[in-house]
Amino acid sequence: EEVKICPTLPGCKPHAPCPACRLARTTCDTDYGDAFDYINSDDSSAVYRRELLSVDTCRGFSCSYRATCGRAVLNPLSAERPRMVNGLAQVYGEWPHYVRLNILVPAGFWMLCGGVIISHRHILTANHCVEGADGRVLTENIQVIAGEDYRDITDPYEQVRGVRGICYSSRFQDPASHGMRYDYAILELDRPLYFNNYVQPACLPYEPLPLEGARCFVMGLGIMRAHPTDPTRHVFPAKVRWMQLKCARCGLWSFRGNDRSRHCFTKANGEGDTCGGDSGGPVVCLNSNKRWVVMGLVSYGSQLCDGTTEVGWVGVYTRVKGVLKQMQADCGV
Repeated sequence: EEVKICPTLPGCKPHAPCPACRLARTTCDTDYGDAFDYINSDDSSAVYRRELLSVDTCRGFSCSYRATCGRAVLNPLSAERPRMVNGLAQVYGEWPHYVRLNILVPAGFWMLCGGVIISHRHILTANHCVEGADGRVLTENIQVIAGEDYRDITDPYEQVRGVRGICYSSRFQDPASHGMRYDYAILELDRPLYFNNYVQPACLPYEPLPLEGARCFVMGLGIMRAHPTDPTRHVFPAKVRWMQLKCARCGLWSFRGNDRSRHCFTKANGEGDTCGGDSGGPVVCLNSNKRWVVMGLVSYGSQLCDGTTEVGWVGVYTRVKGVLKQMQADCGV
């Protein structure tokens, strides 16, 4: 479908994919929403498609993992000899990059979040998991569990670590960011993780990975079915669940699809979204080399996240490719 995503107002700036502000075919990353108005989008908040399709220079601790990151030999989609079980795998170890975070927040209650391994000592998660209205979480109040499968039992290859340092997003509390933008933080573990088939780092998106047609998944232990009035009646899964995603327009959340630090996904095969307890968990997409690349982090969405309302079908995720340079500046990634 041909739709007008380029600005037609006087003084519009040429930009990819609209070099002459003319009609363009819209798909995931090019779908910048209604009347894409660059007059009201400054360079600090807008991302350009040519940047999403560019190669970023690696400068920090993640560089030494670029040759080996993103492996998941027990996942049928990326195994050397692919094997399918009822269409997709449902085996322990298929998502070795995911970690569970148990967090005691300053308000005095425990919160569940997710995260993704990016080195032996570093976990990428959402900033709002470790910094909120009541203040910042103490490092001693965070427990990291890698190799997680079942929620309430100790899994055979589970590794539990503490946290000795947190690198916060420098722009998360920026008043100009309108809340949940630049929603990322990096945890430094007290001891390194031991990598095996069940615990592995995901790749950061230094190379381009267009989301059009990409196979992307999110995983976590968050709410499986939300109760509208009584949080004690939320239903949680017994083990780590995954959901295949496809990118979606962000109009329901009232921001343009060219936002540098956010983009939107929805469930690929029906209605539904990630939910409470999934925050910080990764969206990983399979690249052409059968490596898993973290393209998003669960940031926010509707409380009715089982798809019972239209807005509950679409979730907002940190756009890791768009904030990668800021992560490098903040945390030496």
